[in-house]
Amino acid sequence: MIQYLFRTTLSIARLYVIYKPFKTFVYLSLIFFIPGFILGARFVLFFIYGQGQGHLQSLIAAAILIITSVIM
Repeated sequence: MIQYLFRTTLSIARLYVIYKPFKTFVYLSLIFFIPGFILGARFVLFFIYGQGQGHLQSLIAAAILIITSVIM
């Protein structure tokens, strides 16, 4: 029963990607873009207030997430 559900779910996902690719990949890219934007905004706020030196990892993570979003 579980194998049938897994195969059916996989088939439905494949058909959705084939027939509505734009919608599918926009939603997938939003999963990466929103956290990347939030981290980037966090770094910019710290930078404006003069505390941006110790938050470089937020900038790197934001760049990686936004680049992944663009690739999607």
